[in-house]
Amino acid sequence: MIKNKFFNKNEFFGLGSIYNLSKIIKKNNFKQILVVTGKKSYQSSGLKNFLAPLLKDTEYLIKNDFDINPKYKDIKRIGSSLKSMKFDAIIAGGGGSVIDFAKCLNVYLSTCNDYDQDGIINPLLIKGEFLPMIAIPTTAGTGSEATHFAVAYIKNEKISVANKELRPQYAIIDPVFCFGSPSYISACCAFDALCQAIESYWSKGATTQSKKFAKEAIILISTNIVKAVQADCHLSRESLSKGAFLAGKAINISKTTAPHALSYSLTSHLDIPHGHAVALTLGKFYTLNKSIESQKKPLNISGLKKHLRNLEDIKKYMGWTKESCFEIEWSKLMIQCGLDLKIDVSNLKNITLDTFTTSVNKERLSNHPLEISEKIISKIYSELFS
Repeated sequence: MIKNKFFNKNEFFGLGSIYNLSKIIKKNNFKQILVVTGKKSYQSSGLKNFLAPLLKDTEYLIKNDFDINPKYKDIKRIGSSLKSMKFDAIIAGGGGSVIDFAKCLNVYLSTCNDYDQDGIINPLLIKGEFLPMIAIPTTAGTGSEATHFAVAYIKNEKISVANKELRPQYAIIDPVFCFGSPSYISACCAFDALCQAIESYWSKGATTQSKKFAKEAIILISTNIVKAVQADCHLSRESLSKGAFLAGKAINISKTTAPHALSYSLTSHLDIPHGHAVALTLGKFYTLNKSIESQKKPLNISGLKKHLRNLEDIKKYMGWTKESCFEIEWSKLMIQCGLDLKIDVSNLKNITLDTFTTSVNKERLSNHPLEISEKIISKIYSELFS
């Protein structure tokens, strides 16, 4: 068992770390609390049984009437209903979508004005003055509890909301809430975190600190993902929770790259869970990164040698031999964890390849170590569609 420990004074990890919530509330004298949770996960994860007694000395309002993959229309609807109410803090308890929704709601409540504008659609309104936020992940995957940005969707278009002060003031990572999670959800979440760590390591924005976090995350997740998904091994789930948090800390510094850039349209148009969507292209991008002869020079300012060394490091941290084919090993790992490698779009109407290639997130794409052309993007998408 991983011992209960502190990453820093505001980050709590380990079994039983949920009980630090009472100390946080008492220390800050929080009385009026907005609780943002998932519709089903609040009860199925067991979080409900813990929060009720821990919040007994406060007045709290629970909001969970929104869809997964945060939609702006839901943020605005719920935010508008809360504008006249006063809160001391926000508790976000759930997966990445829940925590992202809470972040966006925090932005909305702090920036909405009489002209029907807010900081989500107009970032210039964001002043960094948000309600204190306590994030309690119930999945081991997104790392949203460790980042200063969030994702929201206006119709099918993904938008990023970012501010240094948007990172939750407190993070409580208690692996108990991941125990018994369905295998497919566990796999999607774990692959999201693993992709974050890998992308962070090879990204243009990587630093010594982010690579340190990413390295530990890759090792923890890759050595525990199969046992956690296939056998619900609690020790492995603890390691995944720690790895996911470290991956979040890594991308909080470096941000993600091309696999994430291509994932958002797969999620918005095809309802493929985010982690699965990212995993579908990561192996292909590793191959592309390795085969740089046909590409422009790496964008990584440290140059070609460091770029190639990063790729070898990643393979080593995954536990694969230098001679092995990363993309093949990656596909095997996905299959072991129950994730399909292809997408069936035969029954879809009015959605073409251009729908996906034209909606790729350019911000994430610009952080990739190589220049990625629209032709390459189109080719990668077409290879996914069976």
